[in-house]
Amino acid sequence: MPVAGFYAQNPDTGTFLIDETFRSLAVRRKGTVTLGADGSGSVSWESPVMPMLAVRCTKEVAVFGGTVIFGGNLVWRLWGTPGAVVSYWLFDVPVPTGGTHGLQLYNAAGELTFDSSMQYARYAGIYFVDDVETTSPSYTLPAGKTYAVVLLKSGWQFETQVMDDGLPRSPQGNYYLRDRFNSGGCSINSNVLHFDWYDTRTFSEWSDHVYTAEDVFAHQTYGHYTVHALVLDVTGY
Repeated sequence: MPVAGFYAQNPDTGTFLIDETFRSLAVRRKGTVTLGADGSGSVSWESPVMPMLAVRCTKEVAVFGGTVIFGGNLVWRLWGTPGAVVSYWLFDVPVPTGGTHGLQLYNAAGELTFDSSMQYARYAGIYFVDDVETTSPSYTLPAGKTYAVVLLKSGWQFETQVMDDGLPRSPQGNYYLRDRFNSGGCSINSNVLHFDWYDTRTFSEWSDHVYTAEDVFAHQTYGHYTVHALVLDVTGY
C-alpha cells in the first residue's frame, strides 16, 4: 500500500483499482478480423510492455503468440473457422488524451498510470479447462453485458502421419505425409461461453523421405490440451 499519494481500493476484496504506481491497461484499439480461407488471421501492435488482446467470436477461436517481440512489435495469431469474424479489443497502458476535464495520475517517472477518459479492463471471471480435447464445457455469464476473452492459453496438437490413401506413390517412391494442426479455443454467443476442440488445418503432400511400408500410418503427436481464459466485460467499449 502506498504511504502517500492517491489510490482507490476495493473495500470488499482489498485489491487496488487505481494507484499512482502501476499503469492500468486501457482500450487502445478495437476492430475485427475476418479469418482467411485457411482459418487464420492476426493482430499486431507495438508496445514497450506486454498488452492484452481480448477476442469475441460466435465460433471457436484460438489465439497464439503475443509474447514474441520483434523490435517492439507483437503479433497474435488467430485460428478458427474460415470466414469467421473475430472482434477484438487491445488493452495497453494509457496515453494522454489531451482532455481538459477528469482525473489523470502519473507515477514518479512521469508516466501516465490512469486517465478517466479511457476505458479499462473490467474483470468478469477466469476459467480453466484441463482437457478440451475430451470435454467441451459451456458457462452462462450474467445477461445484459458484452464479453470478450483473453486466451491466456489455447490448446493445440500437431500430428504428423505417413499415409497411403490407396494412391500411387511419387516417382521417388515416397508415401504421402499428412500434417494436422488442431486447436482448443472458445466462442461467445450472447452470454454463453463455450470451449471446444476442432481441426484447424490439414496438409497432405509427398514426403521428402522414402518411408518403408512398415512406416505407413505411423505418426507422431505432441501438444497440450488445456485452455485458460480470462473473461472481460467490454460493454459499451
